[in-house]
Amino acid sequence: MKVKKYPMDGYKANLIITNRYTSMFMTFLFEMKYTKKNIYLCDLLAEYMLNTNKFYKTGKTIYNRCNTYYNMNISIDNYHIGTQLFVEVSYTFLDPELVKDDYLNKAIKFASQMLFYPNFGEKLDSKVLKKIKNQMIESKANWLSNPINRGRIEFIKNFAPNSFLSEDLIESKEEYSELLNSFTEEDVMNMHKNILNRHFVGAYLAGNFNKEHLMTVKKYFKFNHVAKLNTNYNDFMPFDNVKDLTISSDSLSESSLIVIYKVVDYSPSKEFTYLSIEKILNYVGMLLHRVLRDEMHLVYSASAYFNIRAAYFRINASISKENMSQTLMGIEKVWDLLKDEKYLEEIIPKIKKDVQLDFYTEDENHNRVFSRMISEDCKWQPKIKKVMDSYANLTVQDIVEAVNSLKKICVYFYRGDK
Repeated sequence: MKVKKYPMDGYKANLIITNRYTSMFMTFLFEMKYTKKNIYLCDLLAEYMLNTNKFYKTGKTIYNRCNTYYNMNISIDNYHIGTQLFVEVSYTFLDPELVKDDYLNKAIKFASQMLFYPNFGEKLDSKVLKKIKNQMIESKANWLSNPINRGRIEFIKNFAPNSFLSEDLIESKEEYSELLNSFTEEDVMNMHKNILNRHFVGAYLAGNFNKEHLMTVKKYFKFNHVAKLNTNYNDFMPFDNVKDLTISSDSLSESSLIVIYKVVDYSPSKEFTYLSIEKILNYVGMLLHRVLRDEMHLVYSASAYFNIRAAYFRINASISKENMSQTLMGIEKVWDLLKDEKYLEEIIPKIKKDVQLDFYTEDENHNRVFSRMISEDCKWQPKIKKVMDSYANLTVQDIVEAVNSLKKICVYFYRGDK
């Protein structure tokens, strides 16, 4: 779908006008450094903003107002790309034409109130703040009690201890509680002020917006400063001093095996070759499943993930503890099959067909369309034409050369001893 640049007050919003979907979408994006303080302070601010407001003091009144506007949805999500943290404030509305109610201008005003006017005053609502802190701490404690999540922590500590991947690591309920309670009310208010005044980088709208709706957005969503998007995500992984690691858990019956393969002399121009391998290993060729489960009867499940920016493959397998050595041999057998030219000649056309069908149906999924608009604008993913051309030109030799460029650097085994 065609994306236009629509002039707002001091910035241009990315806009797709369409009546194809029942929903309409609006997102405002903010960017800052990915640090532990920013991560968890933004989390706390987001929860506070969603639970109390200058005009709507309680979560219930906010919920009721959203219901008034046909179950309007508000979300504040924080995520990172490499060393950059992104805060995404998003709204979803029902197309007014479907309900024959010209309510959207009022809903847009309410949306702006939720962003620009938290319940601050001279200080925060201490009762609400205490409640959401307690909820966040209990939620983190539950997350930490999951053996798989504990395994992730130990894996990151070993695999990337001093990288952006370890910035969000919290190892105990007590550590998390201490961190949240170290944030002052002034910290929360200053973070909100800085987000609006220093870190705004883009606006994205998609749906059946008319000129009056767009003028309402322009009226209520004004920012003092528009920052330049920093696309230097600095997410290179040096893989220094990475060692194999085995950890036992008596609370887990299944075991988790993770094997990391680094791409030697990686070139971004080859990213779609490695993504093709990911497809073969997973759902297109089901090669991991076919070899490790169906033929060798070693795993409960297995999957592969290729990190485009950091240039490494991660193979994950859920297994019984006694099957570790055989599973490692099975994974090597899988890589050998990916050098079999006869097999590749059969599977590559299936990859190309899968990509064609995927993009052919993409417009039917509004979430994918909206996500792509943001990702392409922020240079997180290439344009569709480049993707299509890259897969169309894929050869057997491309796959063989890519597999030969992989070097195993780390085996992580989280052994279940229950």
